[in-house]
Amino acid sequence: MPGTPIIVGEIALVFGLWVIIQTPHLGRFIRISRPIQLLMLYMAWGFALAFEGYSNWGIDAIRDSALWYYGVFALISGVLLLFKPELWDQAVDQITRFIPFFFMLLIVRLALAQTSIGPRIPDSRTRITAHKTANIAVNVAIALAFLLLVIGPSASKELRRRATGFTLLGLLLVLGAGTQSRGGFLAAVLILTIVFVVARHSRGVMVGVMVLAVMLGILAAALDVRFQLDRRELSVEQVVENIQSVTDEATSGTRFDNTTQWRLNLWGLVIEDVVGTERTLTGFGFGENVALRYDSANLNNSVPLRNPHNSHLSVLARMGVVGSALWVAMFASWYISLIRARRQFRELGEDRRASLAFWLMLSMGAILSNAFFDPTLEGPQVGVLVWTLFGAGAVLGIGARSVGSRRRRSRRARGEGDFDWLLLQEGRPISPVHPSI
Repeated sequence: MPGTPIIVGEIALVFGLWVIIQTPHLGRFIRISRPIQLLMLYMAWGFALAFEGYSNWGIDAIRDSALWYYGVFALISGVLLLFKPELWDQAVDQITRFIPFFFMLLIVRLALAQTSIGPRIPDSRTRITAHKTANIAVNVAIALAFLLLVIGPSASKELRRRATGFTLLGLLLVLGAGTQSRGGFLAAVLILTIVFVVARHSRGVMVGVMVLAVMLGILAAALDVRFQLDRRELSVEQVVENIQSVTDEATSGTRFDNTTQWRLNLWGLVIEDVVGTERTLTGFGFGENVALRYDSANLNNSVPLRNPHNSHLSVLARMGVVGSALWVAMFASWYISLIRARRQFRELGEDRRASLAFWLMLSMGAILSNAFFDPTLEGPQVGVLVWTLFGAGAVLGIGARSVGSRRRRSRRARGEGDFDWLLLQEGRPISPVHPSI
C-alpha cells in the first residue's frame, strides 16, 4: 500500500486477528500457555516503545515495529489450532502436497537472481521478484526436515520414493542458495545434520541422496558447469569454498574475512552503544534508522538497512535490556515446553505429534540461527513464518501437558487402558493435541 509499511503480511494479520477475537479461545490460550504470556509482555513492551517513538518518527516507528507486532501471528495460528484440532492433520497433508511446487518455485527464484523483471514494490527500489537466498536455504532445509521427520516414518513406498527425489532436489537447492549466503547455508547444514543424527529411519535416504549429490558434483566439475547467480556464481568450486569457510578450515586470507570482520565490528558497536548510554533498559526505540548510527555509508546503498545486521541485536538496540530479557525468556520457555511435549507424546504413543514437536524446534532453531547473521525477523518473509511456528509450538506444549495430566488421573481412577473411555464418558472428544476442547 503506497505511502505506508502495510503489505500482504499486515493485511493477513488484520483479518486473522478479526477471526480469532470472535472465538472464546484467545483468552484461554493466553491463560494456559506460558510462552504466549511472555510473548504478550514482549509485545506490550514493544507497543509502549513504538507509541513513544511515533511522536518523533511518525510512520517509520510503525514500520520498524514489525519486530514485535508480527507476534500476533502466533496468537492467530495458536487459536485456530485450539479451535479446530483437525487442522493439524490437514496442515500436514497440505504441506506435503505443496513441497514439490515450493521447490520448483525456488528454482525459478534462483534462476531469476540476476534479472530485474517485474514492477517495483511501492515506495521502494526493490522489485517484486527480489528475494534473499539465505531464506531459500533455510526454508528448503525446513521442508526437507518435514519430509524426513514427520512424513518419512509412516510414508508409503511410493511416497518414500518421491520423497527421495525431492530430498535430492532440496539438497541441490541448499547448495545453490548456500553459495550466495554463508549464514543461510550454515543454518541449513545445522538442521540437516541434526536430522541425520536423530532420524534413524531416514539415514538410508539421506546417505543415498548425498552419494547421488557427490556424483552429480563430480560430473559438474568435470564439465566445468557454472551459473552466475546474484552475488556469486554457482559452481562446484564455489560450493567447496563455502563449505571450507563454514568449517573454518580455509578462510584465512580469503574475501570472506572482510564481511566477517565487518559484522563483528558492527555488533560490538551496537552492544557498546546500548549498554553505555542512558537507554540501556529501553534501547533506542522504534522509528530511528539504527543502522545509520554505526554505518553512515549505509545510506548510499541501493536498499539501505534500518537495523543492525542481526535480528537479535535489533531487539537489543530498539528494545533495550528489558526487551532482550523478554526475548530470551520467551524462546527459552517455548523450547522447554516443546521438549517436555515431545517426551510426553512419545510416552503416549503419539509419534506423529512427537515428530511435529521436534520439527518445530529444529525449524525455529534454523530461523533464529540465520537471523544471527541477517536482519530477517523484521520483515514478513520470515516474520510471519517464525511467529506462526511459535503459536503452533505453544499449542503442542499445552496439548502434551493436558494429555499427560488426564492420563495420570485416569490411571489412578480406573487403571491402565481406560484413558479414551474416560474422555468419552465425560463427553469430551478425543484429541491428541488438546482433549479439553
